[in-house]
Amino acid sequence: LEPSGLEVDTVQIAYGDTLAATYSASDNPQVYGFFVGDTEAFEVKILSDGFAGSITMEGAGQAPERQLSSSGTVTFTGSGLTDQTFFVIVDGSAGTPGDYRITLRRSGVFEWVDFDDNGEVNVESNVGPNQTRIFAFRADAGDGIYAEIIDTDPDMLPATDVSVKLRRWSSNPLSSCCLTASGIGSVSERLEETTGEYSIEIEDRQDNGGQFALRIFRVKHSTSIVVDDDLSCVGATTRSLHAALAAADPEALVSVCPGEYQSLAQTAIIRSDGVRLIGAGRSNTHLVSPRRTGRAERSTLSVEGAGVSLTGLSIGGPQTYTCCTA
Repeated sequence: LEPSGLEVDTVQIAYGDTLAATYSASDNPQVYGFFVGDTEAFEVKILSDGFAGSITMEGAGQAPERQLSSSGTVTFTGSGLTDQTFFVIVDGSAGTPGDYRITLRRSGVFEWVDFDDNGEVNVESNVGPNQTRIFAFRADAGDGIYAEIIDTDPDMLPATDVSVKLRRWSSNPLSSCCLTASGIGSVSERLEETTGEYSIEIEDRQDNGGQFALRIFRVKHSTSIVVDDDLSCVGATTRSLHAALAAADPEALVSVCPGEYQSLAQTAIIRSDGVRLIGAGRSNTHLVSPRRTGRAERSTLSVEGAGVSLTGLSIGGPQTYTCCTA
């Protein structure tokens, strides 16, 4: 267990370790090595107690370097997605000798999930205190994603205690890349940037841990989308209005079949220009204000695109905006 290009002793560390060390002026680089599982995410933190110098993380051909100040902290995060052996190299040859501490913790566990024929993933699982559960999937640029915690079971974590994040994954195992969107209890977004790997991350905001139920929707971007809350309507491809609106291309027709459409916490957003949102009549198609249990109410619908039209539906909510043609 040793990094490339260095012939020095390696100290092996494990999850939960906090090691105190001193770097002297005549020392060679000090190297710490560790193994992670192929479904694990980790966090390494180096805290200075007087030491200043270079900190390098090495793994899977990557070697990002950062500078640690004499009273600072350097943090690296990563995963076992493509490699399971990593090294932290502490080099004070051009810095200041002194004390430091290094800690390693498992920050989360991830698993790959597949959408069913209706573009849905349903998960019941658990998250530990100060941990993250990560559900990774492949999606295409332009897809609409909506994920929410289902908290109708009193034995499950309440949605208001759960942070939900949508992230784009990188091929670099030392980075899960870019936070795309986040919310309390739910998240909705159009994947504009690239086709590739994404993830939904679940964190218990109270750090107590517990059971949770999660539902993820994916809708392929299109100029014609039919939404139905029970998928019984002819041509319906999704039950999620939020995911459908996120996936709607410019000038798209989004038809909403009879039913009641309510999210946990997210305002439904029309992002593209010229979208036509058509219901089955005001007495049949109802958009309802998000539940937001224990939180302030939010608007039912937000329009960001220009030239949007709404027809044949009723909208309930705490605020009303003049935003579109009827």
